[in-house]
Amino acid sequence: MMNGMGREVRGSVVPVMVGIIASLIWGLGTHLAWQVDTIDDLKRARALLIEARAYTGESSHGGTTKSVCGADPDGNEFEIMWMLPREQWAAYASGSNLEPLDLAAEISRWSGVRTAGEIRFSTSSAHE
Repeated sequence: MMNGMGREVRGSVVPVMVGIIASLIWGLGTHLAWQVDTIDDLKRARALLIEARAYTGESSHGGTTKSVCGADPDGNEFEIMWMLPREQWAAYASGSNLEPLDLAAEISRWSGVRTAGEIRFSTSSAHE
């Protein structure tokens, strides 16, 4: 996959949501986000954002998601996130606070753990 700057983007980047997110949650209004498959992919995304001078920050949402944020040249903000394995969510059930992200610590704990699954495209039509 090529990004807007003509650079190949490696790894699984899965669009997970586009829409209006209540500004009470993140204060962003309109919000665009992608989910990556591994915490290692998140590290690579962060490096690309920094290189492109598009990086705006990072955070952990209630412990279950790890995010880096950026902005395009027009100022549209977006999030690239990695989510913990589903079986770990209960440990963070009471947490909903935005916390600083310690990416190095998260990588040492979760490196190689896949959580986004696979995207499958069908070439057949349901109407055939």
